[in-house]
Amino acid sequence: MNADDKYLFDLTGYLVLKDVLTTEEVAQLNAGIDHHRDLMCAIDRSLSGDSPALQGTSRRKDLGGMLAWERPYCEPFRKLLVHPKVKPYLEEILGRGYRLDHGPGLIAMDAGCEVRKRILRELQALQQRAGADRHGRGLRGRAFARRRGRAPGYIGGVFL
Repeated sequence: MNADDKYLFDLTGYLVLKDVLTTEEVAQLNAGIDHHRDLMCAIDRSLSGDSPALQGTSRRKDLGGMLAWERPYCEPFRKLLVHPKVKPYLEEILGRGYRLDHGPGLIAMDAGCEVRKRILRELQALQQRAGADRHGRGLRGRAFARRRGRAPGYIGGVFL
């Protein structure tokens, strides 16, 4: 992590790392998700609270357990945890010996999904700052790391 990266992370709370995943890595991750698509299920609670603006016609869908999937489908997700292009950044931000406090997960939303508009606005803002257009083109294979405010919590993920 160079001085510019440290400055940008401190200023914005996230970094965008370009060209992290190869086309083959993305294909392996997608194959695992496609193979386990039937395990994706809608959450059982509403996330809209009392806000009519956030209500929708469906709820978000979650898919987890990637690290415990049968081989070969678990392997690309396990490799993401120590990816050589991401690990140095995680160690700089979190310190050596950082730990995973929960497994990776995938969130999917159909058209009309509750809170989707708000999430899409936030994602579009992140994409614009990362150099992608409003459809996400330009983000394939880029990783991002994001921190919320000055709290010790940390959010990490990969745009695929």
